[in-house]
Amino acid sequence: MKKIIPKQSQDLKPCKSCGTTRRKHIAKGLCVKCYPIFNKLEAVKKWDPKNPKTLKTYFSTYYLSDPRTFVKFKTCIAKQLKHRLDWLRAREEKMKGPIDGLDLEYKFGWLASKVGCKKDNLFHGLADWFEGNFNKKQRLVLFAVIDKIQQDIPWRINWNEIVMDDDW
Repeated sequence: MKKIIPKQSQDLKPCKSCGTTRRKHIAKGLCVKCYPIFNKLEAVKKWDPKNPKTLKTYFSTYYLSDPRTFVKFKTCIAKQLKHRLDWLRAREEKMKGPIDGLDLEYKFGWLASKVGCKKDNLFHGLADWFEGNFNKKQRLVLFAVIDKIQQDIPWRINWNEIVMDDDW
């Protein structure tokens, strides 16, 4: 049976971005989750409208029409990529524990929203219930199961967020 919570590897150095030792590294001291995002962020930082060879990853020539639009687009993309790396880092810190009832209340609330529950507050106020009914190890396992689901959802740039960004 597969382990829900992979053990920290003694052989791996922590990922330079998220700090995990649970996943293999690809290159540059980064794990398999951080490396692709880091590479995209580096590519975006190098975007130069005068050098079309740099305009890779998420680019459309529409954004070249106005220099201000180009800068805003570049900034918004970089912001989302950085946010994702920050999210991975925070999640990895949380996986070290301890997990409390409020952590589970939020995780179950997130899961309920993803599966389309009608009530957006289905798990609101259950933090004490989680604390009272599950010990530390059980709470960590519950958290890890939902986190595994969350990790497996493909992450993409949110184009609506870019268009609706206040900087536009």
